Amino acid sequence: MKKINTVLLLLVFISISACVSKKDIVYFNIDDIDQSKVTNTYKTIYKPDDLLQITVSTEDIKSSQLFNLPVVTFSSTTNSVIGTPKQQDYLVDKDGFITFPVIGKLKIGGLSREEAIKLLRDKIIPKHLKKAIINIRISNFKI
Repeated sequence: MKKINTVLLLLVFISISACVSKKDIVYFNIDDIDQSKVTNTYKTIYKPDDLLQITVSTEDIKSSQLFNLPVVTFSSTTNSVIGTPKQQDYLVDKDGFITFPVIGKLKIGGLSREEAIKLLRDKIIPKHLKKAIINIRISNFKI
């Protein structure tokens, strides 16, 4: 009999506590923001201390190897690579510059991704490569 009273009391408590107005629950509130006026466009601007991974791709892999430096460790005893090779990261210095292979110092700080790709394309394509696809990723993205 005591178990039945406990179960009934528990059921009554659950049913009373479950009666909450829908206005109190955030998920059921109607969104008053006009979504047609909201824009989600933003530009990522490179700044000092950003680590960038820059990949230059071409149809001829050998011609783009100069621009895609791998980071590896060599063993002097076995004359082989130790670890998994990964692509070189470029640190944007305090003045906004990176040092890119073959080209040298480039001012990337203050530029958006599209502007930086255009700058690299203008430096690489006429002098070094005929066609190139350039991709830039931030390795240490932070807000």
